[in-house]
Amino acid sequence: FDRMVARGGLNIAASGTPFKKQTDFAILAITRKCHLACEPCYERANLADRETVSAAEWQAVVRDLQALGTSIVTFSGGEPMLRFDDLLSLVEAGDKDLSDFHVHTSGYGVTRESAGALRRAGLTAAGVGLDDPDPERHDARRGWRGAYRDAVRALGHFRDAGVFPYVNACL
Repeated sequence: FDRMVARGGLNIAASGTPFKKQTDFAILAITRKCHLACEPCYERANLADRETVSAAEWQAVVRDLQALGTSIVTFSGGEPMLRFDDLLSLVEAGDKDLSDFHVHTSGYGVTRESAGALRRAGLTAAGVGLDDPDPERHDARRGWRGAYRDAVRALGHFRDAGVFPYVNACL
């Protein structure tokens, strides 16, 4: 955040001028796989059982974004935890002096161990999807029984690992 603000980040009025040429924030959908059936999903038409972009190609995209001054690189999907080994390698390969790295997840597959491994790789924050404070309504919106439990558990695992947890909500 400090790097982004120092380079004029969040200064929307300066976009396209010499005062602001960098992209502040990028979200990369690194996987087409997801086990959920979320009502408001904007990626539903892109979901599939196979990946079309390799981890090496994603690493090149991250390098290019960092060369452009991107302050925050966020890995999303689909469900990025379904591509955990590649997610881990992408976070490890990124230059932490140039960008912070986040993940957006439903919480599915997040364990104490995976949260710790991501933190050691350099993940600084994790946005976990939590659409309703009522577990049954959240699960219904996500199309998966246990989605609420997964989300709440993931927030705790990330917090305990030293990764800043935040909630992504589709209202």
